[in-house]
Amino acid sequence: MSIIMQLLSAALAALCYVFYSMRYFQMLQLNGYSGAKLSKWTAGNGFYVTIISCVIVLAAIIADFFGVKTLLFLPAVALFGFFVLYKIPSSVPVRVTKRLLRLMFTAGAVMFAITFLALLAKLAVASYIIAVLSPFLIMLVNVCLKPMEKAISKKYLELARKKLDKINPIKIAVTGSYGKTTLKNMLTAMLATRYRVCATPESYNTPSGISLAVNNNLSYTDEIFIAEMGARRIGDIAFLTNLVVPDIAVITAVGNQHLETFGTLENIIKAKSELLQNLPCGARAYFNGDNAAAKYMYDSYDGNKTLTGRCGQVRYENAVMSVKGLEFDLVSGAKKEHIFTKLVGKHIPQMICLAAAVALSLGISMTDIKNAVLTLKPVAHRLQMMYNGSDVIIDDSFSSNEAGFVSAMEVLSQFSYLIKVVITPGVVELGKHQYEINHRLGGVAAKHCDYLIVIGKNASALKSGAIAGGLSPRCISEARSRSEAMEHYKKIGGSKAVLFENDLPDNY
Repeated sequence: MSIIMQLLSAALAALCYVFYSMRYFQMLQLNGYSGAKLSKWTAGNGFYVTIISCVIVLAAIIADFFGVKTLLFLPAVALFGFFVLYKIPSSVPVRVTKRLLRLMFTAGAVMFAITFLALLAKLAVASYIIAVLSPFLIMLVNVCLKPMEKAISKKYLELARKKLDKINPIKIAVTGSYGKTTLKNMLTAMLATRYRVCATPESYNTPSGISLAVNNNLSYTDEIFIAEMGARRIGDIAFLTNLVVPDIAVITAVGNQHLETFGTLENIIKAKSELLQNLPCGARAYFNGDNAAAKYMYDSYDGNKTLTGRCGQVRYENAVMSVKGLEFDLVSGAKKEHIFTKLVGKHIPQMICLAAAVALSLGISMTDIKNAVLTLKPVAHRLQMMYNGSDVIIDDSFSSNEAGFVSAMEVLSQFSYLIKVVITPGVVELGKHQYEINHRLGGVAAKHCDYLIVIGKNASALKSGAIAGGLSPRCISEARSRSEAMEHYKKIGGSKAVLFENDLPDNY
């Protein structure tokens, strides 16, 4: 084979391997480019990976034995591997970003070099080892690119910092274990009645997400910037606070989400408190008093502060929930306004109160707040109601915390005239408390549903909790995947209200 043919063959092989490895690239991206988490995912899906590896090795041996051009097998093997890997359920599509493209190009170049050297050494069959070891090769390339990626990230962060300093909008930081995106959307709607507002999109709450929002979305005419801030470890919120330097801090609610990485609720409170500890002089903080941990943070904070909720300075009274939505009285001092929203859930009056307190401090009237709330639509996949004939679908698939689980069950119970079905994998990232909490949530579900379909690793805990809570074992089904859960659901007759509670990320 001539050098040119070897180069072309190696290029074809590299393209095939990159195509084959797309699921690994997707999982690495979903896991925040953590090689350790990709390794864990690969181990957890070992059945599929083993099948692919065996077929690749077998194809190489057959090709070599019969003297067939080994590289002719590559497209077929790549397609086979691609489709077997894509049999693993996925809900989050790959996002084509510059970082992902850099990783794919570099990994492809390494694959090209290995294949070309194997061809030169007349060991074409050895190039198949790339496909077998592709997740580990991708992890290695990812590690090698880390210094460059950090430098690029630092550059974008610095650009965002300078742009914020130059525009100097009123900066609002929102953090909490849950409720951040809902609160941010409410606050944006209220403030937009008077100001030009820019907020971080969707659930962008990391350094790269916030810097992207500032660099791409923040206009020089914007008067307010709202940044959602998330954390998985101590120090994350402090970093984000020093990036944004907020004038206003909002604590939505603090719970046991991410216990796996934080270890204890105390550590979660400590992480969220970094926002308060790093506020500049003169800043003001707002707390949801209906959440015990947020109330504790309020009591511990010595700066300018406002408490909201049932007993707060801005409070709600006479809350009533129905299948049509929620209504309550919003009270601030001598001012009172009757509020109606199509949003549902126990946390909604709390979040509206919290957003209203901030809006009132910035000169928004109670009437404008009422009208803004009327326009609010559910965040996609967060207690989002849809209808399919006589069936009601409650999509709460982006909820992943204990409080949200309980709130969703209360919403489901409003549909007393329908057969109530819950499809859920439970709650994750709870560390050593995972079984205990999911067992408890199974008991909660038993009180609100007629049928329970449980998926995945928490199935045993949820099922035992539901049985202990009084739900008949005949009304509980176990499924290995979402598609299998839907098969169980279709067997239930009559008009139904189905709640999809938490749809686990693909890395679980």
